[in-house]
Amino acid sequence: MAAFHMALNLGADGFECDIQELADGNLIILHDTNLWRTSGAQWYWIFFWPLTTIRLLRSAQKLRLKDVLNVDVGSWFDKRFAKERIPTFAQVASLAKEANSHCFAELKTPCTSNLVHSAVQAVKNVPVNTITWISFDLDLLLQIKKLDSQRKVLYIVQVQNSENAMKAAKTCIDAGLDGLDLNAETYAVTPDLVKFLHDNNKLVAVWVYSAPAADNDTEEMRKYMEDIGVDFFTSNLPPLLTELPPDLGQESNTI
Repeated sequence: MAAFHMALNLGADGFECDIQELADGNLIILHDTNLWRTSGAQWYWIFFWPLTTIRLLRSAQKLRLKDVLNVDVGSWFDKRFAKERIPTFAQVASLAKEANSHCFAELKTPCTSNLVHSAVQAVKNVPVNTITWISFDLDLLLQIKKLDSQRKVLYIVQVQNSENAMKAAKTCIDAGLDGLDLNAETYAVTPDLVKFLHDNNKLVAVWVYSAPAADNDTEEMRKYMEDIGVDFFTSNLPPLLTELPPDLGQESNTI
């Protein structure tokens, strides 16, 4: 939660989170399939805390909420974050609502129909414009669009060239989704692609590769995306956003 709060305090328009379903049906915020990397675990732990180590290696889909609530996910980064715990999706949705911000909520795969229903249920009292659903799984997006038709639903893709980007755009349009969320590369996200999607009343979002930063998470890339009309830019470097010119970011939103 500290990262979400920090992003908002630094002036970002919102934040992105990854939703995983636990064995008991609860939804938590977790990017990886297990807790190993998020907890900062080390292999030597198995000699001192074997049960804890095994739990951290287990798939999230085999854990229950009580298994994850006490896992320290902040100390490895800095002792100031020793009290950080994995939040539930409901907690994160509430933060977005209270802060009047925007949350890109990624539904991770594999998942069950329960994940879709539970995710929609978790945001039933959250304003429509606060949550945007995103996923790499087209079928999953169609399910959530059917259940939660008022919210925006974006199709995430990672493409290697402009031709594949255009194919993904056409797939998005044919599927009746609200937009495309692409890897932030100039060869993929072109002025023609953005115009094509906007002409079809679709949103264009871009994302960068890895934390804390990737080669495409730069001021130059953000400026390029701004200039060609991209609607959302997901960054791993919110501190740098405060250094951008005042007029930059007025049209595009930074997540």
